[in-house]
Amino acid sequence: MRLWVKRVLAVLTVPGVAIVLILALGAVMSTAACSGQQCPDLGPAGIGFGVLFYGALVVALLVIVISFFTASRRWGIVIPLCGWALLIADIAILAVAFK
Repeated sequence: MRLWVKRVLAVLTVPGVAIVLILALGAVMSTAACSGQQCPDLGPAGIGFGVLFYGALVVALLVIVISFFTASRRWGIVIPLCGWALLIADIAILAVAFK
């Protein structure tokens, strides 16, 4: 039972990534008609946004791959929980950056 819980938590990072991507794209699209004077909080640009956007995909992929090998161990739940913590942190950073 524990093995399946760990693997399900790892696979559920994929919908978490979908939430991050939808939030990020929505935030970027909401600033499309803004200039620096109209909207002073345009959010992160360039590499910062790229890390937040594509980093979620990398986190989910790594969580799934690493969990495949560590799910049978006692401490294997740490990997999906850390992945979820990173995805939640990504959402929080995006929400604060794009006020």
